[in-house]
Amino acid sequence: MMMMQDNKSDRSFQNIKGNYQRFAPDGGISYSDNQYGEYSRYYDLNYYTTMRAPTIHQLAPLTDSTNLYYLQRGNINLREVVTQEMSFSFSHYDQANKNSLNYNFRISAGVIKDNIVDSLLIDDLNRRTVFLVNADGHKYLNFNGDIRKAYKFKSSELQLSLNGSLNTNKNPGYTNNQFTFSSNLNTYSNASINYTYKAYLAVVLGQSISTYKSKQEAFNTRYSGKNLGTNLSTSYNVTKKLTLNSNISFNNSSSSGAKDINFTIWNASAVYRFLKGNNAELKFSALDLLRQNNSAINYGNANSFTIDYAKRLSTAFKNISYTCADIFDEIKQARNYDVILCTLTLHHFKDDEILNLLSGFRKQAAIGVVINDLHRSRLAYYLFIAVCKVFGLNKMSKDDGLVSILRGFKKNDLINYAEKLNIRKHFLRWRWAFRYQWIIPTI
Repeated sequence: MMMMQDNKSDRSFQNIKGNYQRFAPDGGISYSDNQYGEYSRYYDLNYYTTMRAPTIHQLAPLTDSTNLYYLQRGNINLREVVTQEMSFSFSHYDQANKNSLNYNFRISAGVIKDNIVDSLLIDDLNRRTVFLVNADGHKYLNFNGDIRKAYKFKSSELQLSLNGSLNTNKNPGYTNNQFTFSSNLNTYSNASINYTYKAYLAVVLGQSISTYKSKQEAFNTRYSGKNLGTNLSTSYNVTKKLTLNSNISFNNSSSSGAKDINFTIWNASAVYRFLKGNNAELKFSALDLLRQNNSAINYGNANSFTIDYAKRLSTAFKNISYTCADIFDEIKQARNYDVILCTLTLHHFKDDEILNLLSGFRKQAAIGVVINDLHRSRLAYYLFIAVCKVFGLNKMSKDDGLVSILRGFKKNDLINYAEKLNIRKHFLRWRWAFRYQWIIPTI
């Protein structure tokens, strides 16, 4: 595997070129057992070697000199990071029309050579200077699985599901020139019962538990915590136009060195749909009826907040679920979908990554793949600048939008992807505002 890097900047110290090459073997064995009308089973054993080059922000970052208590330093001598991973996955899909049983699991383990880690220096005034260095010894083990059972009755349906995940890893690092390992263990499990009666009633009862443990060997420090959650959601269609929803969750959060936190969140709403085809909706929501939301969050990132917000907006639709996953790991799984939608996402990736994603999407989609992404256009670029001035968008929004337009696609770019992947049947249309709709049938 070979990689070339050529960084150009108006800051001379960021004009850096680099060439990286490593022997990177890959291999895999796949086996499928399709008993039509009964079940499908998929077995996958894979070995991956991936290489990641240090970024310009790691080699020579722009330092915020106004923050005297946290200084980020680069390292021009950083080497490429090499990950070696072995994984095994199994999936069973029941093709029975009723009382189906589906289950799958995946386990993976890997080592990371020359991982880029922090070398943290803390002085007597608690000022922190972070240098980036390469270090060996990063190891990890991941497991996830789920099982789903459905029971169909004359006018109702009962669905049982259980899913869980486990992640353990050992991470190297330096603190005040002392080499240390941090060992981490995270677990999550969730069980739920979903009952529906005709088109009138839906009830979901769920129980979840997550734990975390962390230990830093050199300083003999330990941290642990546990989160418990019990959730009851109901949705009742009083008429075809009026729906009542209720969601109540009981939560317990405990961590070492802190008092337990217990709180109950109860939200309710009434939804009324009107106009032809019920295309308009009026919703009245009552949030935190018990006034116990103290904003207790044990962890959070952009993905977790986004998914939580989406869940709250779609509580009335029990057939919608959300998952946060590594897309490059997800496309390697033995998944089956009817249609895969990819909206304003591809332009964030490099060409080889786009080809990898499209290849994975086509394998998993039974009907087809729908891509909706930006058209790289000079007119769109300058129109967006005008919009920013008219509506007074901040600098971050302006810069992000302009970069996205520059990373968009010309028509020939998408056609070239199709040719490289030997996609003979596809439909490419331009849509307002400066979008390409790309439909790739797989049937």
